[in-house]
Amino acid sequence: MTKEKMFEDESFAQRFGKELYLEEIFLEYDGIPLLSACIDENGNRYFCHCAEMRDFETWVIYPVTIGQLLQMTNNGKSPQEVLGVQGQKVWIYRIYWDGRESSMEATLAERLLECDALPKGAPLCLYPEQVAAYAKELQNFAEKSFFEKIVASFREAYHIDIVGYVSSQVEYPRKSICEIIFDKEITKGKDWDCRNEYDCENGQFQLSYEGIRV
Repeated sequence: MTKEKMFEDESFAQRFGKELYLEEIFLEYDGIPLLSACIDENGNRYFCHCAEMRDFETWVIYPVTIGQLLQMTNNGKSPQEVLGVQGQKVWIYRIYWDGRESSMEATLAERLLECDALPKGAPLCLYPEQVAAYAKELQNFAEKSFFEKIVASFREAYHIDIVGYVSSQVEYPRKSICEIIFDKEITKGKDWDCRNEYDCENGQFQLSYEGIRV
C-alpha cells in the first residue's frame, strides 16, 4: 500500500478537515488515480473518484467502510452499486487550473450530475491480482480489529458468556476466534476455572464456569 498524500493542495485539508493518504489505486491514467481508496490519520477510509481531468479536476469523495470495500474487491460489485445509493454522503472537490480558487461542497450521491457520478456496471477487475491482494489485507485487518474489540470488552467483564457475545457479533463465529479469546483472556490471571467445549453435533460452543480460584 502507498502512503503518499492524495492531494498536494494545502487548501484541501483546510476545507475537508483532514489529509487523505493513498491506500490503493484501482484505476490510473497518466499518473492520476481515477479510482482509489484513501485513508485519514484516524483510520477512516474513503473511495475517491476522479470524474473530470481535462480543463479542471473534479474529485468525488465517498466515505467507505471495510465491508463496502470488500463487496467491491471480493464480491465483484461495482463501486456504483455499493456507493451510488440514495442517502450516501459525498464531497465534491474541484481544482481549477486557470487561477480560480479550489472549491468543496457536501451533497448526496443521488444529487450528483451524471458526469460526476460513478460509472454504472464497472467492477474493479482491471488488475485482479492487485485487487485480490488488497482484499486480503482488508480482511486480515478486519479480523484483527474484531479480535481486539472483543478482547477489550472481555477484559471489562470476563465473566460474561463469551460464546454468546461472539455469536452476537458475527453470524458464523469461527471456533478459532473463541479458542484464542478463551485461552488468552479467560484463563490468564483470572479467578475462574473455565472450560470451552465445542458441541460438534449441534455446531455450537458450550462455555462453562467453575467458581474456583486458580
